[in-house]
Amino acid sequence: MIKVEGGPFTTLGGKTVSGEVSDFYIGQLEVCWGFWCVVMHTTPTLMPDKVQESSVYPVMGMNYSDIVGTGGFLEKLNAQLADQTDGMRFKLPSDIQWEYAARGGKNRENFKYSGCNDDNIGAFVVYRTGTTGTPRPCASIYVNSVGISDLSGN
Repeated sequence: MIKVEGGPFTTLGGKTVSGEVSDFYIGQLEVCWGFWCVVMHTTPTLMPDKVQESSVYPVMGMNYSDIVGTGGFLEKLNAQLADQTDGMRFKLPSDIQWEYAARGGKNRENFKYSGCNDDNIGAFVVYRTGTTGTPRPCASIYVNSVGISDLSGN
């Protein structure tokens, strides 16, 4: 988890909203299959062949209730780590927290994508152009200025 220092924000997602965001923590990268399997004690059936060879690929094919529902990933993760987190609980970031972190937080730059513009997009963004559509291993691209990877796709 990475601490994101709060500060002023303006979000353009859907409608313009301005305000102040408080400090928060966010995962450094998306959840990988290996971590999912350890928390959930199951091996998902929706793993592409290449992904089955490695636990470092991002989780795919899950729905909202798989994450936040009863018996879902976050409930099980919080139960397993309850004695180690001093009362803190894992949750999905709010839309504003996610966008604030993706844009670089307090020291953000005016990038088109998370951490970059079109001139260096391949270093920060996973996209299908020129690929087979297979995901890349988690954290295989550069991190943005907050230290978070894979915010612009994978």
